[in-house]
Amino acid sequence: MSNKIHDIIRVENLKIVIDLKGGDLDVIRGASFRIPAGRTVALVGESGSGKSIIAQAILGIMPRVARITGGRIMFAEKSGDTPVDLTAMDDDSEERRALRGGKISIIFQEPMTSLSPLHTIGNQVEEALTLHRDVGKGEARKMTCKMFDLVGFPDPQRAYDMYSMELSGGLRQRAMIAMAIICHPALLIADEPTTALDVSMQAKILGQLKELQQKLNMAVLLITHDLGVVANMADEVVVIYHGQIMEAGQVEDIFRNPQHDYLKALLNAVPSLTMSLDNKLQSLRDIDHVIPKSMERNVLPDDSAEMAPLLKVRDLHRTFTIKKSGFLFGSSSRSVTAVSHMNFDVRRGECFGIVGESGCGKTTTIKMIMRALLPDSGEIIYNDGKEDCDILSLEGLPLKQFRKKMQMVFQDPFSSLSPRSTVLTILREPLQIHNIGNSREQAEYAAELLRMVGLQPSFLFPVASASVLVLRGRLPCARIC
Repeated sequence: MSNKIHDIIRVENLKIVIDLKGGDLDVIRGASFRIPAGRTVALVGESGSGKSIIAQAILGIMPRVARITGGRIMFAEKSGDTPVDLTAMDDDSEERRALRGGKISIIFQEPMTSLSPLHTIGNQVEEALTLHRDVGKGEARKMTCKMFDLVGFPDPQRAYDMYSMELSGGLRQRAMIAMAIICHPALLIADEPTTALDVSMQAKILGQLKELQQKLNMAVLLITHDLGVVANMADEVVVIYHGQIMEAGQVEDIFRNPQHDYLKALLNAVPSLTMSLDNKLQSLRDIDHVIPKSMERNVLPDDSAEMAPLLKVRDLHRTFTIKKSGFLFGSSSRSVTAVSHMNFDVRRGECFGIVGESGCGKTTTIKMIMRALLPDSGEIIYNDGKEDCDILSLEGLPLKQFRKKMQMVFQDPFSSLSPRSTVLTILREPLQIHNIGNSREQAEYAAELLRMVGLQPSFLFPVASASVLVLRGRLPCARIC
């Protein structure tokens, strides 16, 4: 009797194109790999390499502008089953819907945009169950609460009646996991499942996912760019670059003996705590760019490192007052300390990291530095190489002029980029606000910004380009002033 593990998914010479106004864009070019039953396969590559659209093709949820032009995706739930070609199925057919969510499920990348704000967490997870299983209302709630307990909710009964905005990022991700596995799928696709979580919460979620995989004997397709996650989770690794599979094999072989130049560069691009200050991460590619002369800024002399710190934060403190109201007992309030006596310096040219778990005050600190929030006490001093500037004292025109000197890249591109504006409009807006350059120069600079982050200037013009930027995971806006 053979102990060979069968392949639950075989992707064979898959080709996918996206319809653009200027012609077809080949996003997947003959990809082939397998997912053995009960094992974890990591699909690794940079943003825009084609990882997520392969997952969408497996599920039959590709965007309307994308279509499969060649190849097959063969699915066999159990050993001995006749493989079914998923690409030959109608995405809206009953057969396809039975597989989607029932036999093949997915954890999406961003739980806040994947969960409905209008329905309770219990309703949403229960819906996934009732769509694929014949269970009554009482039994469905019982099974949903049991799943909440399995994924680590501290109070499953209470969680059932809560809304997504009442949950922390970690609990929202656990709710997504519960929704994905409540029907005990044969294959779970995890699309960047811990990208928005801090390191400690990431470890908890991944450990929980591994434990659930063993309990339910699921195969997992782990989509990620984080090689640390791959090393801890995967049995096999598939490396994809620009829609092509560069290398595939057992995780130990891939890490110890990489063959392809792209994979070697990818491994060398991972930061290490043992690196010296003089060491730099390897770039996957060199990007040439030319800034229009009208947009060039004055650069400080080479000895600027010996000057005063660029940014000084002293004794920064911020509390928030949380109010609660009740019909019988009136209202009450309590204070929560978000940042307490924070002190640090940031020097010119330095990459300074603020590290901590969710809720420790990282974002609150940055918002105070950017003047999006005012602290209760403390001092924030910016030195431009000539004089100190007290950021907290700025008002009116001086504050507007200072905004050009400090920019922020937000955590969530979905809520940062307007889907109603072209990329050109989004990138030109800060230049227009600060009266930098004319229309032609602004357009040239916007095109160069896209090249700097590895995108084509053609993304400037289509109305839907903002969504393309989100899919690529690139946000050039912070470089614009």
